[in-house]
Amino acid sequence: MTGELFDDRDRETFQEAVETWGVEAQAEMAEEEAAEFIVASKHWSRGKADPMEVVDEVADLRIMTEQLTEYLGRDLVEDHVEKKMNRLRERLREVEE
Repeated sequence: MTGELFDDRDRETFQEAVETWGVEAQAEMAEEEAAEFIVASKHWSRGKADPMEVVDEVADLRIMTEQLTEYLGRDLVEDHVEKKMNRLRERLREVEE
């Protein structure tokens, strides 16, 4: 798979989900998916889970965060992602020095 992960059809689906169930319910679902990711990741790091369990939880979490991104405003979220990526690059440069 190349290019953008989610297309316009997916974004419409995200918006529809928030409109159907409400942002509060979808935020709670995102919290649940984050918790499930944490558990799967911990189990995997201890050798008690298959990596595909983590992959599955990453997929669920990405879908939920994309729903919230659509609701909160893609430009706003992407601006913050860009700032944090720049900060990560700076930290990596500092480690290399």
